[in-house]
Parts: sequence; structure tokens; C-alpha cells
Amino acid sequence: MLGNYWKQVVADRVPACSAKIVIVPNATRTADFRDPNIMKQAANILFLGRLGPRKGVPELVRALASLGSKSGWRATLAGDGAVSDTRAAVERAGLGDRISVPGWVGPAQVEALLRAANILVLPSYSENLPMSVIEALAHGVAVVCTPVGALPDLIEHERIGLIVEPGDVEGLASALGRVIDDPELRQRLGENGRTLHRSRLAIEICAERFVAIWTEAAHPGER
Repeated sequence: MLGNYWKQVVADRVPACSAKIVIVPNATRTADFRDPNIMKQAANILFLGRLGPRKGVPELVRALASLGSKSGWRATLAGDGAVSDTRAAVERAGLGDRISVPGWVGPAQVEALLRAANILVLPSYSENLPMSVIEALAHGVAVVCTPVGALPDLIEHERIGLIVEPGDVEGLASALGRVIDDPELRQRLGENGRTLHRSRLAIEICAERFVAIWTEAAHPGER
């Protein structure tokens, strides 16, 4: 399983398996060094994922619209899905000059966006363990997300990221406003996230965990 939420889901449905469930989170490679001054620059907000209601994108656009009078931020909402609808919502909000909606982007573009961002936002209603958050942690990007799926296992509020409830537009706007206005908060959250990634979410750690699991399965009880 990728987290405690999904472990419980399976255990509730198949109680006989509960003692055998092992949690191994998603993992990514450790990100290369990037300019630390990015966290001190104007807020660059990034959303990566499928555009649409399940990921809370309509609420995100509304939250950003409420911050339209605040200076010093821009945003990129990248992904497939409801691209046209999202672009139309951005234009209706009068934010076409501040929010880019490029549609689906490939791995090289994702890497470039992560290296340039200092805030990752994912206001989803449901998730498993989203790779965009893990990639953001690897890059030292401050995270604003909802406590869904396995995210509460990783994102400790005020230490690793900021947590808002799904559908809470005012709460989302408030959290984004905080990280927009406070470069030191962005820096602290980003550094803590990078430390978490290196200790729990690096691909080498994941590989070692899988080797240990398969070894135990093949030779149970051996030391």
C-alpha cells in the first residue's frame, strides 16, 4: 500500500490480509541542486495534474481570483483533462496575464517547471499518493494540499506543508496568501520537505524496501 488510508481500506474489506499489508510510498530520484534564491523570489505557484473537479481546479482558480489584487505572484496550471474549461475560467476571472494553462507537459517540461516553482498546490478531493507532491518535496518546493489519500502520512501541517480542507476556497486562498507573502515560510517548508524526501521518498530507499519485502516473502523467518 502507498499509505495508511489505503491500508485501512484494504484491511476493512479483507481483514485476513491486514497483518500482511506493508506500506511502501511512491518515490522519485533526488533532485539536482537548484538556485536557493528561487525561494526568495516572487511567488511562482505550480499545479501539476489532471485538470478538473476531482483535483479541485475550479476551486483553485476561484482562490487565485480572490488573490488577484495581491502583487508578486504568478501561476502555472499544467496537465491534461479539462484544459479548455480551465483556460476559460482563468479568462473569466481576469487572470489571463498571471496564470498560464499550457495543457499536458512532458517530463523535461515538468522538471523545468519544478525547478522554477517555489509553491506546489494540489487541492484535490481524492488521491492515492500523488507524484507531483513527491517531486515537489524532492525539489524543495513548498506544498499546499488537502489531507486526502496518503498525503497526511507525509505532509505535516506547518512543518512540511500547509493543509487545507477539500472545497474550502477561503482556506485555500488564505494558505496561498501566506506562502505568497512570506518567503521565509516558503524556505522553511521547502527545506523540511527536501529533508523528508531524502530520508523516506528517495528511489534508492524504495528499492531497498522492496528488496527486503521480497526477500522476506521468499525466505520467511530467516535472519
